[in-house]
Amino acid sequence: MLKLINEHYILYPLIVTALTAGLYISGMPFGLIKYKIANENIFYIVNMVFSIIFCFLMIKLFYKDWVFGLKLNNLTSGIFRYGFPLIIGSIILLISSYFIFKPLDNIPEKGTIFVWIFIYYFFLAILEELFVRGVFLNTLLKAFDNNKYKILLAVIISSITFGVGHLPGMLNQSIHIIAMRIIAVICLGIFFACVYIISGNLLSVIILHYIINISGSILFYYSNSNEPFAITKVFLIIAIILSAWGLYIIKNYNIKNIV
Repeated sequence: MLKLINEHYILYPLIVTALTAGLYISGMPFGLIKYKIANENIFYIVNMVFSIIFCFLMIKLFYKDWVFGLKLNNLTSGIFRYGFPLIIGSIILLISSYFIFKPLDNIPEKGTIFVWIFIYYFFLAILEELFVRGVFLNTLLKAFDNNKYKILLAVIISSITFGVGHLPGMLNQSIHIIAMRIIAVICLGIFFACVYIISGNLLSVIILHYIINISGSILFYYSNSNEPFAITKVFLIIAIILSAWGLYIIKNYNIKNIV
């Protein structure tokens, strides 16, 4: 059985993907420990770090030659050549947030911005890109190796999974907000997948992911207003444009599997 798994690079990585997603979504095991900093449980961050280490080691344990793309080669190309629309979109999102959440009439609790924007979103970007693009997308490319539409299939399936995986964190929103956000995350996943495939560099995608997370969240903490529909609408428009760009740059790209 292990020989079959090792030969095809499919079943075991899918299991690791599912287990990592379970650790991330459930917050287990460390999320069970309660210690709040700035009104949030700091052990959620500890759990993300644990999930990152778990995912990386479980893949490398069986596949020492597995290439996640955590390298400096093509880093700037991935960020500036292929990712520049996201940088522009992030600036637009940040400017839009300023007007949507205006007036900025709230002073966040001490530590909130540093811990829950810069640190939390940093590890979140690493974790999501590691197991969604670094493992799951690569596994799908292997699974569809003999299909001429393998890139499109891998990109779409991984992105839909990426979007649906965010559903547990949206359940307190209205149904139309949830629908808009899931579509936006799927579109963003398409963009990330395409940039990852064409650049072969996961670090660049992690940085781009981190940038848009920060730009869409930081001003929320400085306002007492609550405008989820307005900010979600802006995010959705930007994400749709980014997905179109991603599909454009990968349209005629012939890939040799990253793994």
